[in-house]
Amino acid sequence: MGFINMELQSIPGVGPKTADDLILIGINSIADLKTSDLEALYEKFCLTKGHHVDQTYHIYKFCICV
Repeated sequence: MGFINMELQSIPGVGPKTADDLILIGINSIADLKTSDLEALYEKFCLTKGHHVDQTYHIYKFCICV
């Protein structure tokens, strides 16, 4: 687990899997997350997963992070 992953995991509610998902869509720091558009993050997340993901859950997780 790298420094970036540890930084993201310092956010309440973000564990290793969510931190890895955030890194997968280009979020490498808390600062990246704070300046991101939530809808764009969600769309990018779905594209990387190759299918539609429960929007309510993931948008909620991203909102907690910001």
